[in-house]
Amino acid sequence: DRLNMTHLAMNASQYVNGVAKRHAEVSREMFPGRNIDAVTNGVHSRTWTADSFKVLYNRHIPGWSNDPSALRSAAGIPKEAIWAAHVQAKDHLADEIQRRTGTVLDRNAFTIGFARRATAYKRADLVFRDLEHLTAIAQELGPIQFVFAGKAHPRDDSGKDMIRRVFAAAERLPNRVQVI
Repeated sequence: DRLNMTHLAMNASQYVNGVAKRHAEVSREMFPGRNIDAVTNGVHSRTWTADSFKVLYNRHIPGWSNDPSALRSAAGIPKEAIWAAHVQAKDHLADEIQRRTGTVLDRNAFTIGFARRATAYKRADLVFRDLEHLTAIAQELGPIQFVFAGKAHPRDDSGKDMIRRVFAAAERLPNRVQVI
């Protein structure tokens, strides 16, 4: 007796997909008899893979750039080779951040990047919920630095508030935890 927007959308669509294989499986259970495909909600691997990892993958996983599922075999790449590619990529990131912002990253610090549109549901500030715990982790394991990139839509007040919360948390953190 009610309008069901999901049924309406599926009835009016020529193609229905989930945003991941598991999502499509669950959706097929929820809507038996529907042909629901899956499209991976991911990135274009050739575009978003660091140059150092492209070289590494080309050496160890031929064809990965045309078949991203081949990257499953990356577990067989020697750890030393992965670490070398990681260090090269991190150096490139640090150089690029310094070039763009003048900020110098600590290349030996554990670095966490968050490069997304700033909107509340993506919860970029969640890691700052317990500053004492975060500080204790940095004291025990070593320096941590967060690199944030992205901005809120001009009319997304909650996204802008989240950015303010990130900056407010950054001001209360010790030197061993940097927010850039």
